[in-house]
Order: sequence, then structure tokens, then C-alpha cells
Amino acid sequence: MTAVFKWTDVGPLGANLTSEPDRRQVVSLIEKRPRRECRLLFVGVDWHRKGGDLALRVVERLVEMGIPSRLTVVGCRAGDVPQSRLVEYVGFIDKSTPSGEASLVRLLGDSHFLCLPSRAECSAIVFSEASAYGLPSIAIRTGGVASAVRHTGQTASFSTRPVSSRAQQHPSRIAWRAMTTFTLRSLSRLTRSAAHGSTG
Repeated sequence: MTAVFKWTDVGPLGANLTSEPDRRQVVSLIEKRPRRECRLLFVGVDWHRKGGDLALRVVERLVEMGIPSRLTVVGCRAGDVPQSRLVEYVGFIDKSTPSGEASLVRLLGDSHFLCLPSRAECSAIVFSEASAYGLPSIAIRTGGVASAVRHTGQTASFSTRPVSSRAQQHPSRIAWRAMTTFTLRSLSRLTRSAAHGSTG
């Protein structure tokens, strides 16, 4: 009896969107992003587990450091999100509808970072969607996040010990360093390349 071996190729998890922009479109989006305000995007239904309070601290630290910043919140219930002039509450977006997907894509294109410092996470697919649009991710290394957010491209993840102090220091420093035009554009392009297995 002859054994038959079948090989299976395993590719990286892609974005859960009907289509993805090509490299030229992503570069164009990066170039058009505002330079006078740092826009962080938070996408998650569970405000606490997804680290919404930590994401808000990051924005507050950025503002304290003199960097105009805003946190756009998608998915959570309005009652869970603190009232703040630094927060733009969007609410739940059903991306299974054309209008919902268009709204999410617009937010991905307009933001500088995905900020999702989850306390517990398997591997949120939004990391892949952010990468597809050249959006670097700020996350906590927990669960399967490390497999979705790589230091070589989709930076930056940070340790959870202690969560509170690290959340107040490292993400805001990373965002601040990346806010220079050259660094932010290079990081965004690298994010897109890493997500598609290319360094070009």
C-alpha cells in the first residue's frame, strides 16, 4: 500500500471584508491622513474586556504630552463609554451590510492607529482589517494577540505587567514617536507589507 501525502498551505488570517485596497490605494490613504491630530480607533463590543478604559488613558496621555488626539469608539453600548471631549462615539456597525462595511472602511482609512489593549483576547479579526488599511495596532500581548500583531510590522504590543502603568506609558510613547510624518507613513506601509507577507 502506497501512502499518499497531501500538503496544505496555511496562509495568514485576512480581513473579513468583501475587498481590500491595493498597495497604491493604501499609500494614498496614508498620505491623506491628518497630521495635526492623532486619531485612534477602538473597535469592540465589550468596553472593559477590550480595554476601552486603557485606550482612553492613551489618548489622555497624548493630549497631556501636547499632541491633539481623539479616540473613535465603535461597537460598545453608549452607556459603557465615558463622556469625554476626547471620545467620538460611533456605536455598533454591522459590516455585513454594504453601508456598515463602508462606514468601517472609512474609519480605518481616516485613523492613525487601531488601539485595542484587550485584557483577554483570542485574536480579534479587526487587527487584520486594520493591517489591510495600513493601520498600525496598539495592543496588549495576551492570548492570541501576539500572532496577529507582529513587532516587525503591526506594532506595537506591550506587556500586561503591570497593565495600568504600561498602558499609561508605552502606547502613548509609541504613538508620539510615530506621529512624525516620515515615521508614521513608514510604519503604516510596513504594517500593510507585513500583513501580506512582503517587505516591499
